Amino acid sequence: LVVLMHDGARTARSSRRAPSTATTARGRPRRGGDRAAARAAEHGRRSRAVPADEAFYVYHRHGLPCRVCGTPVLLKELAGRNLFWCGVCQT
Repeated sequence: LVVLMHDGARTARSSRRAPSTATTARGRPRRGGDRAAARAAEHGRRSRAVPADEAFYVYHRHGLPCRVCGTPVLLKELAGRNLFWCGVCQT
């Protein structure tokens, strides 16, 4: 049931049936990303998953260029946590 709930939450669909792509060819349970990729492949689409190094615009990108304007991403500690931001786009 937990797997079905996770699948329904990820796809915004509720279903009591197990997804047809619930297991790999070897019978092992698929991970969430594998299911999404398999479902996309069934319909002739590419998965919408974003590679980890492209997932965020500023988070953990201190010193790297902003993806919007190219200004280096800034870092400041605030209340014991790291705050990443673009000094041009997010002022």
